[in-house]
Amino acid sequence: TTTPLAAGELNRPYVGETEKLLIDIMYRANTIPYLICAMTIDEIDGLVPKRDNNAQQSKVDGISVLLSHIEGVKNIPNLIVFGATNRRNMMDEAFLRRMQAKCFVGRPS
Repeated sequence: TTTPLAAGELNRPYVGETEKLLIDIMYRANTIPYLICAMTIDEIDGLVPKRDNNAQQSKVDGISVLLSHIEGVKNIPNLIVFGATNRRNMMDEAFLRRMQAKCFVGRPS
């Protein structure tokens, strides 16, 4: 199964909603271990922006929860997470370190 998402769909207005949605998606993948599940998040930089002194606390909390669950993806062998961005320099460094592979796709010719 494939779950295409845009980061804007995951950024919920109330504290904890984004994290709950991600947990629900990962739980669904865990309940069907016989199928490969791919979670594709477009514009992922909007979900995991760089943390700095000016970052909103709710955003920082969301990134922290997401990081702990991305780390847990290793325990869900049938789940593959793809993130797409054209602003890698705007993304959280800890998140980038946890991604197992990074691929550059240039402009089409």
